[in-house]
Amino acid sequence: MAKGKKYSASGLPKEIGTPIDLFLEKSIGVSASSFDISPEESDWAAVIKLHAFIEASLNHLLVTHFKDERLYPIFSKLDVSDQTKGKLAFIKALDLIPSEGRSFIKQFSEIRNSLVHDVKNLDFSLAEYLKKIDPEKKKKLKASMISLLAEAVCGRPNEDFGVDIDKYFRSCLIMSVASLMRRVNIICVLGAWSSEPLPEEPNPKES
Repeated sequence: MAKGKKYSASGLPKEIGTPIDLFLEKSIGVSASSFDISPEESDWAAVIKLHAFIEASLNHLLVTHFKDERLYPIFSKLDVSDQTKGKLAFIKALDLIPSEGRSFIKQFSEIRNSLVHDVKNLDFSLAEYLKKIDPEKKKKLKASMISLLAEAVCGRPNEDFGVDIDKYFRSCLIMSVASLMRRVNIICVLGAWSSEPLPEEPNPKES
């Protein structure tokens, strides 16, 4: 993903802000630039970092839903992908994120969990991972990314976005996480996962 890539939210309520910058700064409490992942960063570091952003976003979503900041220390200690007593269990029961979004979170968490407990995984390669995983698992992972990627690339969910996920797997993961975070922000502001097409970003050359 190119440095400074923007995901427009123009035309939506002011609180949603532009790209995911406002969400990162006001809701997550980190600088907008903290989401930048340079090509020099290892795949291991990229996965750990992206998962941290997902986890922080889900914590914020749950605290916002219950309207009680005192719950943050509790939610922050819950496992992300445990579907009986983790963050996803709450999110599914409350129907806060639809199935394709939950599927992406679960599968991305599985990648992260397979890496974090063994230093030998520092040379982990996303490209090699995608080549070696079970075909059915790969199919589910790619399917879970499609609507998120379609929005990030085309501005519309479930549209043919013309991106080769296999070839650009790392970039697609980054864009999927960014799109997911933006949707979480919309849920927190509007109270629902919006499936409406996103307004196009104004072209500065035309202004």
